[in-house]
Formats: sequence, structure tokens, C-alpha cells
Amino acid sequence: MKIKIIIAFLFCSLSVNAQLLYEISGNGSNAKSYIFATNRLCNIQFLDTVPNLFKVFSSSKRTITEMSLFSDLLQKQLAKAAILPDSVSLRNFYTPDEYREIAEAISLTIGIPFSKLDRMHPGYLQELYRNALYQKWLGYDENRSSEQFFQSVSAQQDKDIIALDSPTETLFILFEREPLELQIKELLQLVRYPERELQRERAILKFYKTGDLREIANYLMMPSNESTVRYSDYQIYARRNLGWVKRLKPWLEEGNCFICLDANYLGGDDGLLAQLRKNGYKVKAYNSTRKAKKKVKIVDN
Repeated sequence: MKIKIIIAFLFCSLSVNAQLLYEISGNGSNAKSYIFATNRLCNIQFLDTVPNLFKVFSSSKRTITEMSLFSDLLQKQLAKAAILPDSVSLRNFYTPDEYREIAEAISLTIGIPFSKLDRMHPGYLQELYRNALYQKWLGYDENRSSEQFFQSVSAQQDKDIIALDSPTETLFILFEREPLELQIKELLQLVRYPERELQRERAILKFYKTGDLREIANYLMMPSNESTVRYSDYQIYARRNLGWVKRLKPWLEEGNCFICLDANYLGGDDGLLAQLRKNGYKVKAYNSTRKAKKKVKIVDN
């Protein structure tokens, strides 16, 4: 009997599209910068699984993000925008049965009393209701979310925090990117079909944990995605990305920036990564390749 020994070296490579941390250079940049895709449902422990993430973050001069969580002006404007104008009443957009359905669901889930519900903006109620769903069914913990981690640490270290959106632009994305009539319909849809929201977030989280940003974009644009965040929202994000590329230019020229943004904004043909490439930047996955251990297979002939 003859023994044949086969020694195989298996190499496991992550493609450039299967990554969460990217390096940005070129187009007049004096030093490299980095961009990291975040997800609100991933807690801070997940960050330990991303090689060299803390290394590039700690060596950066500034943190760039979508909005400043510590802006007093933004918080005041958010509180004001969450209330409908005096001439507008939420219940007037629904039948009595529909309004009762919404009021009961929100009161039970969020704790907002019926007396206050009538004056609240439907976009604001959507955000509150989604977060409550994520907390109950997906384990979302705002205080331990990786989405907020880098801003919090940067603030503690007195590192510059730069918001790509002004407070006015943040309010537009939250409350005005869709007509009020559509937000009214979406609030009712959200209350009636919460599983659609959970299904979307589970799918996005699955793609996120494998670093596949393109699949996140694809999912949002799929006709089968019947949630309240879908193709039209991705197109709005895509248009905003064009403005973000221009705003990032002086910071990227100086370099040593750490950019952390929601993964929903980054992938796909119109995502921020693609737009940076189209504008002459070299964007590549950082530490995207790893090798598996040598594997020995013995075959008995």
C-alpha cells in the first residue's frame, strides 16, 4: 500500500469589496486618510475584529463624520423640527382607525402619550419607533453602539470632530428628504409591518459583518425591499455623496483624517467610495488580504 502525501497551501483573500476599513490617497493628498464603515447595530466589541482599526484611528489628526453628536445647536434644532407647525395636526392625515392604530403602537412601544402624539413630526416618530424595534428585537444599545464610539473618544481626547453636514442639512435628511405625505404613509406602514424593517436591518448587518458594502447597496435598491428605507433613499444618499467629496477635498489634501460613516452610504456604483475614485482618489481596502495556515492532506491509495 502506498501513501501519497499532498501538501496544500490555502490562501484566503478578502476582495477589495469585502472590507470595512479603506485607505485614501492620491489626488494631491499629502498623507493618507482612512474611511471606516459603521453600523449602529454593531457594538464596540465588534471593532476589535477589524485589523489595525484602532491604530489608524489613534494616529489620525481629526475625525470626520456625518453629523456632530455633541452640537448643542443641532440638538436644539432637532427638538424644534420634531414638532409640527401649529397649523398641522397629525391625526388629520389619517382615518380615525388608522390614527388609533398608530397611537396605540407608539404609546405601547415608545411611551409617548396620545395627548402629545398629534403634534409630532412623522419622520421623528419613524426614527423613534425604528430604534425601539431595534432595541427589542435586534439588541441595539445606543450607549454601546460602534456608530458613536469614535466621536465619543475623539471628544474625550480633544481631537477635532468635523461634521460633513450642517445642522440644516441634517434636518433635511431626517425630516424633509421625502414629502410630508409620503412620510405620513410610511409611518402607518412602519407600524403595520415592523418585520420589514427588521428584515432589512438583519440583511444589512449580515452583509456588514462580512464587509460586503456593495451588497448593502444592492439590497437597499432591490424591488423586494419593502421597508421604509429603500431605492429612493439610496439615490438621495448618492446625491449627497457628490457634495461630500467636494467638502472632503481640503481635509484629504492635508491627510491624516479618520472618516467614519454609515455603511449604507459607502457601497455601490454611487456610494462614497466609488465617488472618491471617480474624482481621482486612490481608494483601496486596508489590510485586505490574509493567509490561511498550511494544510496537510494525506491520501491513502
